[in-house]
Amino acid sequence: MGKKERFRERVDDIYVTLVGNRINLVSRAVTGASMVGTIVQGAHSEYAPVFGVSLIGLVISEVITLCGYNTLEFYRRTREHIMEFGCLREEVVRTFVPRTREERIWNYCAIQGVRLAARRYNESGVFEKVFSI
Repeated sequence: MGKKERFRERVDDIYVTLVGNRINLVSRAVTGASMVGTIVQGAHSEYAPVFGVSLIGLVISEVITLCGYNTLEFYRRTREHIMEFGCLREEVVRTFVPRTREERIWNYCAIQGVRLAARRYNESGVFEKVFSI
């Protein structure tokens, strides 16, 4: 794999984790705001309570950001499947996508990874068919 392909893959990974997963995008925005707030308020002792809140916001948003890695993992697994078989098979989507509504809420990031790979490789129809069940 050449430099150009590696660069394209990195850009693709950044897109998947930041833009493709909206929860992760919001989390990164909160991280940035918390970091700015922490730096600005940390310089003034009268803002100590706000400094603590910014720091807590930073920690919480970083924990949520871990979800983005799950999105990327399922994106890569789905992409590899599509590359290997030339299409996205329904049984793979059924394996990756939970059945119940509650499980789907808690597995949003994994579902987004599968959805993004299906969309990127023109297999959205298979994903939507299985996901709508």
